[in-house]
Amino acid sequence: IVQGIKDRNEKAIEKFYSLTYKQGFSVAIQIVKNEQDAMDLLQDAYLSALTKMEQLESSAKIKSWFNCIVANRCRDWLRKKKGRNTQLFAELENDEYDEGVEDRFANENMQFSPDESADYAETKRLMQEILDKLPEDQREVVYLKYAQELSFREIAEILGIPARTVQSR
Repeated sequence: IVQGIKDRNEKAIEKFYSLTYKQGFSVAIQIVKNEQDAMDLLQDAYLSALTKMEQLESSAKIKSWFNCIVANRCRDWLRKKKGRNTQLFAELENDEYDEGVEDRFANENMQFSPDESADYAETKRLMQEILDKLPEDQREVVYLKYAQELSFREIAEILGIPARTVQSR
């Protein structure tokens, strides 16, 4: 894929896109919390990645390298838009992306239970409250680890910090 992109091979570019879009969009939407802004920033990240493909040291790291570009674009955009006061997690009540595909399918087959629904809503509210109290660097790691299910090594690559730092956060 990397060599194909360097050679401007259209199939390689399409393969890169299909390999990275879903997770890249997920990273963007969780950081900027707006679908249109996330799509715009993702497009900017693709343009940047395609023009800087020669900087990629290992093709095995293409996904984490791209996610790093996406995260950096989003953080830069937020700094310009709002300054340093940003959150990584959307208000869970308004977040249409917080429920995984598996959960949606499972919930479609379940009967409505008011007690379970109330418990779930309260749990979400409490978790959001706890997450909001974390410093930004810790929220970022928690999101990448548990929402994106990335390894400590992948998170370290995305954030450009040592894996031990990721573990301590």
